[in-house]
Amino acid sequence: EKRDNERIKGNRIKKETEEDEHGNKRSDRSYDTSGNKIEETSYNSNGNVERTIRYHYDNDDDLTESSVYDSTDTEIGKNNFEYGQSKLLRKSTTRKQDGSVALKADFEYDANDNMRELHAKDGNDRTIQKAVYGHTASGKLTEAKGYGPNDSLTSITTYTVNDSGDVTEQITTNPDGTRVQRV
Repeated sequence: EKRDNERIKGNRIKKETEEDEHGNKRSDRSYDTSGNKIEETSYNSNGNVERTIRYHYDNDDDLTESSVYDSTDTEIGKNNFEYGQSKLLRKSTTRKQDGSVALKADFEYDANDNMRELHAKDGNDRTIQKAVYGHTASGKLTEAKGYGPNDSLTSITTYTVNDSGDVTEQITTNPDGTRVQRV
């Protein structure tokens, strides 16, 4: 994302259009002068607008809001983002068309700004998902534990990381003991 912003800013790209193999428009993306995406429109196979997302940023170029619009340009949802002192995302709130909360997420970080926990709650403030992350002293991700409602463990993922910080192995173990390995 950051690399794309630099590419866009450096080349002064204001708008991109993506087409399928038949030349049909699939999406349009518009950018501000800082390289931030400010609008993205998706099209169906007939070339008609399916939805549009508009993005808003603060003076530090942090995303503060994204609004989703249907094919008639009626707002159908909104996401708000709040950041802490370290400019790390602290809260995310997704609202429905009527303004009620659909989903809230809180992010917690350790003293080295590594994400430690993620808590996702529904509109009634019930936890629907939680993730707890483990890191090495140098900040490399080593483990992620996923939890569902009622703190039920849903998965444990362990990561093997090389000296460059690249993940060389990822193993996810599900509650039933099945393992999925990715290299």
